[in-house]
Amino acid sequence: MSAGGRSWGPVLLTILCALATLAAVDAALHLVAPPKPLLEIDQAMDQYAAGDPAVLALGSSHARSFIAMDKALSQRTDGARRIQAVPVEWGKYTPYAWVLKHRILPILTERNASGALVRPSLRHVLLVTEWWDSTALDPGTGSITMALPARAWQWGDFFADLGENGLTPYNQNFLQRIWREWWSVSTLVQDRGYENITKGLREAVRGKDLEAERASYDNRLKGWQSMVEEGAGHLFDPAQKQSLEEMVGTLQGLGLDVTIVLYPRMPGTLSAKAKETTLRQFSDRMQAFTRDHRLRFVDMTFTNPLTDDDFEVDFDHVKPEGNRRLAEWALDGDLAFLAGKGATGGAQ
Repeated sequence: MSAGGRSWGPVLLTILCALATLAAVDAALHLVAPPKPLLEIDQAMDQYAAGDPAVLALGSSHARSFIAMDKALSQRTDGARRIQAVPVEWGKYTPYAWVLKHRILPILTERNASGALVRPSLRHVLLVTEWWDSTALDPGTGSITMALPARAWQWGDFFADLGENGLTPYNQNFLQRIWREWWSVSTLVQDRGYENITKGLREAVRGKDLEAERASYDNRLKGWQSMVEEGAGHLFDPAQKQSLEEMVGTLQGLGLDVTIVLYPRMPGTLSAKAKETTLRQFSDRMQAFTRDHRLRFVDMTFTNPLTDDDFEVDFDHVKPEGNRRLAEWALDGDLAFLAGKGATGGAQ
Protein backbone atom coordinates (compact mmCIF):
# COMPACT_ATOMS: atom_id res chain seq x y z
CA MET A 1 0.00 0.00 0.00
CA SER A 2 1.33 3.47 -0.90
CA ALA A 3 0.31 7.11 -1.07
CA GLY A 4 2.13 9.45 -3.46
CA GLY A 5 4.52 6.62 -4.28
CA ARG A 6 5.46 6.18 -0.63
CA SER A 7 5.07 2.80 1.06
CA TRP A 8 3.35 2.67 4.45
CA GLY A 9 4.84 -0.73 5.25
CA PRO A 10 7.95 0.56 7.09
CA VAL A 11 5.81 3.06 9.01
CA LEU A 12 3.39 0.37 10.17
CA LEU A 13 6.29 -1.91 11.04
CA THR A 14 7.88 0.85 13.11
CA ILE A 15 4.61 1.46 14.96
CA LEU A 16 4.17 -2.25 15.66
CA CYS A 17 7.76 -2.55 16.91
CA ALA A 18 7.25 0.49 19.17
CA LEU A 19 4.04 -0.99 20.60
CA ALA A 20 5.71 -4.36 21.12
CA THR A 21 8.62 -2.67 22.91
CA LEU A 22 6.24 -0.70 25.12
CA ALA A 23 4.31 -3.86 25.97
CA ALA A 24 7.56 -5.67 26.79
CA VAL A 25 8.71 -2.83 29.05
CA ASP A 26 5.32 -2.76 30.77
CA ALA A 27 5.44 -6.52 31.31
CA ALA A 28 8.96 -6.28 32.73
CA LEU A 29 7.90 -3.53 35.13
CA HIS A 30 5.34 -5.93 36.60
CA LEU A 31 8.28 -7.55 38.35
CA VAL A 32 9.29 -4.23 39.90
CA ALA A 33 5.94 -2.61 40.68
CA PRO A 34 3.00 -4.93 39.95
CA PRO A 35 -0.44 -3.24 39.97
CA LYS A 36 -2.41 -3.92 43.12
CA PRO A 37 -6.11 -4.07 42.23
CA LEU A 38 -8.37 -2.77 44.97
CA LEU A 39 -12.11 -3.00 45.47
CA GLU A 40 -13.74 0.17 44.14
CA ILE A 41 -17.34 1.38 44.10
CA ASP A 42 -18.26 -0.08 40.70
CA GLN A 43 -17.06 -3.55 41.67
CA ALA A 44 -18.71 -3.25 45.09
CA MET A 45 -22.03 -2.35 43.48
CA ASP A 46 -21.72 -5.25 41.03
CA GLN A 47 -21.14 -7.58 43.98
CA TYR A 48 -24.11 -6.11 45.85
CA ALA A 49 -26.41 -6.41 42.83
CA ALA A 50 -25.37 -10.03 42.31
CA GLY A 51 -25.73 -10.96 45.98
CA ASP A 52 -27.92 -10.28 48.99
CA PRO A 53 -25.70 -9.21 51.92
CA ALA A 54 -26.95 -8.83 55.47
CA VAL A 55 -24.47 -6.03 56.18
CA LEU A 56 -23.11 -3.02 54.32
CA ALA A 57 -19.86 -1.40 55.45
CA LEU A 58 -19.69 2.13 53.99
CA GLY A 59 -16.63 4.25 54.53
CA SER A 60 -13.43 5.53 52.97
CA SER A 61 -10.73 3.16 51.74
CA HIS A 62 -10.79 1.83 55.32
CA ALA A 63 -13.99 -0.04 54.41
CA ARG A 64 -11.79 -2.52 52.52
CA SER A 65 -10.83 -4.00 55.89
CA PHE A 66 -14.35 -5.41 55.98
CA ILE A 67 -13.57 -7.70 53.05
CA ALA A 68 -11.65 -9.84 55.52
CA MET A 69 -14.47 -9.50 58.03
CA ASP A 70 -16.92 -10.69 55.39
CA LYS A 71 -14.91 -13.89 54.98
CA ALA A 72 -14.76 -14.42 58.74
CA LEU A 73 -18.49 -13.75 59.19
CA SER A 74 -19.39 -16.04 56.30
CA GLN A 75 -17.37 -18.84 57.86
CA ARG A 76 -19.03 -18.33 61.24
CA THR A 77 -22.54 -18.38 59.76
CA ASP A 78 -22.02 -21.00 57.03
CA GLY A 79 -22.54 -18.35 54.40
CA ALA A 80 -25.87 -17.15 55.81
CA ARG A 81 -24.56 -13.65 56.56
CA ARG A 82 -22.28 -11.64 54.32
CA ILE A 83 -20.79 -8.15 54.50
CA GLN A 84 -20.58 -5.95 51.41
CA ALA A 85 -17.77 -3.42 51.71
CA VAL A 86 -18.33 -0.10 49.90
CA PRO A 87 -15.07 1.90 49.90
CA VAL A 88 -15.19 5.56 48.83
CA GLU A 89 -11.54 6.50 48.36
CA TRP A 90 -10.70 9.87 49.93
CA GLY A 91 -14.28 9.99 51.11
CA LYS A 92 -15.90 12.16 53.72
CA TYR A 93 -19.55 12.29 54.74
CA THR A 94 -20.57 14.35 51.71
CA PRO A 95 -19.22 11.80 49.19
CA TYR A 96 -20.56 8.94 51.33
CA ALA A 97 -24.03 10.47 51.21
CA TRP A 98 -23.80 10.86 47.43
CA VAL A 99 -22.79 7.21 47.02
CA LEU A 100 -25.60 6.11 49.31
CA LYS A 101 -28.20 8.08 47.36
CA HIS A 102 -27.02 7.46 43.80
CA ARG A 103 -25.35 4.05 43.91
CA ILE A 104 -26.56 2.08 46.94
CA LEU A 105 -30.23 3.00 47.29
CA PRO A 106 -31.23 1.95 43.74
CA ILE A 107 -29.94 -1.55 44.51
CA LEU A 108 -31.14 -1.61 48.12
CA THR A 109 -34.71 -0.60 47.25
CA GLU A 110 -35.12 -2.50 43.96
CA ARG A 111 -38.37 -4.48 43.84
CA ASN A 112 -39.64 -7.27 41.62
CA ALA A 113 -42.91 -7.35 39.69
CA SER A 114 -44.84 -8.40 42.79
CA GLY A 115 -43.48 -5.47 44.81
CA ALA A 116 -41.13 -7.49 47.01
CA LEU A 117 -37.54 -6.43 47.59
CA VAL A 118 -35.17 -8.17 45.21
CA ARG A 119 -32.53 -8.30 47.96
CA PRO A 120 -34.35 -8.52 51.31
CA SER A 121 -31.51 -9.66 53.60
CA LEU A 122 -29.91 -6.33 54.53
CA ARG A 123 -30.20 -5.67 58.27
CA HIS A 124 -27.14 -3.69 59.32
CA VAL A 125 -25.18 -0.73 57.95
CA LEU A 126 -21.76 0.03 59.38
CA LEU A 127 -20.65 3.64 58.84
CA VAL A 128 -16.88 3.28 59.09
CA THR A 129 -15.25 6.56 60.02
CA GLU A 130 -12.51 8.51 61.75
CA TRP A 131 -11.99 12.14 62.78
CA TRP A 132 -10.73 13.27 59.36
CA ASP A 133 -14.05 12.36 57.71
CA SER A 134 -15.82 15.07 59.71
CA THR A 135 -13.58 17.93 58.55
CA ALA A 136 -14.42 20.31 55.70
CA LEU A 137 -13.78 19.65 52.03
CA ASP A 138 -10.72 21.49 50.74
CA PRO A 139 -12.05 24.69 49.11
CA GLY A 140 -8.72 25.43 47.45
CA THR A 141 -8.15 22.31 45.40
CA GLY A 142 -11.37 20.34 45.61
CA SER A 143 -9.12 17.29 46.03
CA ILE A 144 -11.59 15.56 48.30
CA THR A 145 -14.67 15.98 46.12
CA MET A 146 -12.66 14.50 43.25
CA ALA A 147 -13.58 11.21 44.90
CA LEU A 148 -16.94 11.34 43.15
CA PRO A 149 -15.95 11.54 39.46
CA ALA A 150 -12.79 9.56 40.11
CA ARG A 151 -14.51 6.75 42.02
CA ALA A 152 -18.30 6.94 42.06
CA TRP A 153 -19.68 8.44 38.87
CA GLN A 154 -21.26 6.51 36.04
CA TRP A 155 -21.53 7.62 32.41
CA GLY A 156 -24.85 9.37 33.05
CA ASP A 157 -23.29 11.49 35.80
CA PHE A 158 -20.41 12.43 33.52
CA PHE A 159 -22.63 13.47 30.61
CA ALA A 160 -24.91 15.45 32.92
CA ASP A 161 -21.95 17.41 34.28
CA LEU A 162 -20.45 17.74 30.81
CA GLY A 163 -23.70 19.26 29.50
CA GLU A 164 -23.85 21.75 32.34
CA ASN A 165 -20.18 22.73 32.68
CA GLY A 166 -18.39 21.51 29.59
CA LEU A 167 -15.18 19.51 29.86
CA THR A 168 -13.47 20.52 33.10
CA PRO A 169 -10.58 19.24 35.21
CA TYR A 170 -13.22 18.03 37.66
CA ASN A 171 -15.21 15.79 35.30
CA GLN A 172 -12.04 14.68 33.51
CA ASN A 173 -11.33 12.64 36.62
CA PHE A 174 -14.07 10.29 35.43
CA LEU A 175 -12.40 9.83 32.03
CA GLN A 176 -9.06 9.18 33.73
CA ARG A 177 -10.72 6.50 35.83
CA ILE A 178 -12.21 4.83 32.74
CA TRP A 179 -8.76 4.92 31.13
CA ARG A 180 -7.23 3.21 34.17
CA GLU A 181 -9.94 0.56 34.12
CA TRP A 182 -9.30 -0.17 30.44
CA TRP A 183 -5.60 -0.66 31.22
CA SER A 184 -6.00 -2.33 34.60
CA VAL A 185 -3.08 -4.72 33.99
CA SER A 186 -0.68 -2.00 32.84
CA THR A 187 1.95 -1.03 35.36
CA LEU A 188 2.74 2.16 33.44
CA VAL A 189 -0.88 3.33 33.55
CA GLN A 190 -1.69 2.22 37.10
CA ASP A 191 1.47 3.72 38.62
CA ARG A 192 0.62 7.27 37.59
CA GLY A 193 0.89 9.44 40.68
CA TYR A 194 2.34 6.70 42.90
CA GLU A 195 5.98 6.47 41.73
CA ASN A 196 6.27 2.80 42.70
CA ILE A 197 8.17 2.13 39.47
CA THR A 198 10.84 4.69 40.34
CA LYS A 199 11.21 3.33 43.84
CA GLY A 200 11.27 -0.27 42.64
CA LEU A 201 13.91 0.39 39.99
CA ARG A 202 16.06 2.32 42.43
CA GLU A 203 15.92 -0.51 44.96
CA ALA A 204 16.61 -3.10 42.26
CA VAL A 205 19.79 -1.26 41.21
CA ARG A 206 21.09 0.09 44.51
CA GLY A 207 19.34 -2.07 47.06
CA LYS A 208 17.44 -0.65 50.01
CA ASP A 209 18.91 2.32 51.82
CA LEU A 210 17.92 1.34 55.34
CA GLU A 211 19.21 4.56 56.91
CA ALA A 212 17.25 6.74 54.48
CA GLU A 213 14.16 4.59 54.98
CA ARG A 214 14.42 4.98 58.74
CA ALA A 215 14.80 8.76 58.48
CA SER A 216 11.84 8.93 56.09
CA TYR A 217 9.79 6.77 58.45
CA ASP A 218 10.54 9.00 61.44
CA ASN A 219 9.78 12.20 59.51
CA ARG A 220 6.48 10.87 58.19
CA LEU A 221 5.54 9.66 61.67
CA LYS A 222 6.10 13.15 63.09
CA GLY A 223 4.08 14.62 60.24
CA TRP A 224 1.17 12.31 61.01
CA GLN A 225 1.32 13.13 64.71
CA SER A 226 1.17 16.86 63.96
CA MET A 227 -1.66 16.41 61.47
CA VAL A 228 -3.81 14.52 63.97
CA GLU A 229 -3.09 17.06 66.71
CA GLU A 230 -4.14 19.93 64.43
CA GLY A 231 -7.38 18.17 63.58
CA ALA A 232 -8.96 19.19 66.89
CA GLY A 233 -9.81 22.61 65.51
CA HIS A 234 -11.54 21.29 62.42
CA LEU A 235 -13.91 18.60 63.64
CA PHE A 236 -17.54 18.39 62.53
CA ASP A 237 -17.73 20.83 59.67
CA PRO A 238 -21.43 21.83 59.31
CA ALA A 239 -21.75 20.47 55.76
CA GLN A 240 -20.21 17.16 56.74
CA LYS A 241 -22.38 16.89 59.85
CA GLN A 242 -25.48 17.57 57.75
CA SER A 243 -24.51 14.79 55.33
CA LEU A 244 -24.03 12.41 58.23
CA GLU A 245 -27.46 13.33 59.59
CA GLU A 246 -29.03 12.76 56.16
CA MET A 247 -27.42 9.34 55.77
CA VAL A 248 -28.55 8.19 59.20
CA GLY A 249 -32.07 9.47 58.61
CA THR A 250 -32.31 7.69 55.25
CA LEU A 251 -31.03 4.39 56.61
CA GLN A 252 -33.18 4.46 59.73
CA GLY A 253 -36.15 5.37 57.57
CA LEU A 254 -35.61 2.07 55.78
CA GLY A 255 -35.68 0.22 59.11
CA LEU A 256 -31.98 -0.59 59.09
CA ASP A 257 -29.80 -0.99 62.16
CA VAL A 258 -26.99 1.59 61.90
CA THR A 259 -23.65 1.33 63.69
CA ILE A 260 -20.98 4.04 63.78
CA VAL A 261 -17.59 2.30 63.76
CA LEU A 262 -14.47 4.34 64.55
CA TYR A 263 -11.66 2.75 62.57
CA PRO A 264 -8.36 1.73 64.24
CA ARG A 265 -5.45 4.13 63.97
CA MET A 266 -1.78 3.24 63.82
CA PRO A 267 -0.56 3.66 67.42
CA GLY A 268 2.70 5.38 66.48
CA THR A 269 0.88 8.18 64.65
CA LEU A 270 -0.98 9.20 67.80
CA SER A 271 0.73 11.50 70.26
CA ALA A 272 -0.53 11.90 73.81
CA LYS A 273 -1.81 15.35 72.85
CA ALA A 274 -3.74 13.98 69.86
CA LYS A 275 -5.33 11.29 72.00
CA GLU A 276 -6.56 13.80 74.56
CA THR A 277 -7.74 16.39 72.04
CA THR A 278 -8.67 15.40 68.48
CA LEU A 279 -9.41 11.74 69.07
CA ARG A 280 -11.09 12.12 72.44
CA GLN A 281 -13.27 14.98 71.22
CA PHE A 282 -14.26 13.09 68.08
CA SER A 283 -15.09 9.94 70.01
CA ASP A 284 -17.10 11.81 72.66
CA ARG A 285 -19.11 13.78 70.11
CA MET A 286 -19.75 10.70 67.99
CA GLN A 287 -20.90 8.77 71.02
CA ALA A 288 -23.29 11.61 71.89
CA PHE A 289 -24.51 11.61 68.26
CA THR A 290 -25.23 7.90 68.41
CA ARG A 291 -27.14 8.29 71.67
CA ASP A 292 -29.25 11.09 70.22
CA HIS A 293 -30.06 9.03 67.10
CA ARG A 294 -30.36 5.63 68.82
CA LEU A 295 -27.44 4.10 66.94
CA ARG A 296 -24.87 1.53 67.92
CA PHE A 297 -21.39 2.90 68.65
CA VAL A 298 -18.16 0.91 68.31
CA ASP A 299 -14.87 2.73 68.96
CA MET A 300 -11.85 0.78 67.69
CA THR A 301 -9.51 3.79 67.66
CA PHE A 302 -7.36 2.57 70.55
CA THR A 303 -9.00 -0.67 71.62
CA ASN A 304 -7.94 -3.20 69.00
CA PRO A 305 -5.35 -5.95 68.57
CA LEU A 306 -3.19 -4.06 66.04
CA THR A 307 0.37 -2.76 66.38
CA ASP A 308 2.40 -0.43 64.16
CA ASP A 309 3.69 -3.47 62.26
CA ASP A 310 0.13 -4.30 61.15
CA PHE A 311 -0.13 -1.06 59.13
CA GLU A 312 1.01 -0.48 55.57
CA VAL A 313 3.81 1.95 54.70
CA ASP A 314 1.21 4.71 54.31
CA PHE A 315 0.54 4.50 58.11
CA ASP A 316 -3.17 4.45 57.31
CA HIS A 317 -4.29 1.05 56.03
CA VAL A 318 -4.05 -2.36 57.66
CA LYS A 319 -2.11 -5.23 56.12
CA PRO A 320 -3.94 -8.46 55.15
CA GLU A 321 -2.89 -10.44 58.22
CA GLY A 322 -3.82 -7.54 60.47
CA ASN A 323 -7.24 -7.33 58.81
CA ARG A 324 -7.82 -11.04 59.45
CA ARG A 325 -6.89 -10.65 63.11
CA LEU A 326 -8.98 -7.50 63.44
CA ALA A 327 -11.99 -9.29 61.92
CA GLU A 328 -11.84 -12.21 64.33
CA TRP A 329 -11.34 -9.88 67.30
CA ALA A 330 -14.27 -7.62 66.31
CA LEU A 331 -16.64 -10.53 65.64
CA ASP A 332 -15.74 -11.97 69.03
CA GLY A 333 -16.49 -8.61 70.62
CA ASP A 334 -18.43 -5.48 69.73
CA LEU A 335 -19.50 -6.67 66.27
CA ALA A 336 -20.66 -10.12 67.41
CA PHE A 337 -24.24 -9.03 66.69
CA LEU A 338 -23.51 -9.27 62.95
CA ALA A 339 -23.64 -13.04 63.28
CA GLY A 340 -27.32 -12.82 64.19
CA LYS A 341 -27.49 -11.42 67.68
CA GLY A 342 -28.95 -7.96 68.33
CA ALA A 343 -31.15 -5.67 66.28
CA THR A 344 -33.23 -7.16 63.52
CA GLY A 345 -34.23 -4.20 61.35
CA GLY A 346 -34.73 -4.37 57.63
CA ALA A 347 -35.58 -2.29 54.61
CA GLN A 348 -39.27 -1.62 54.28
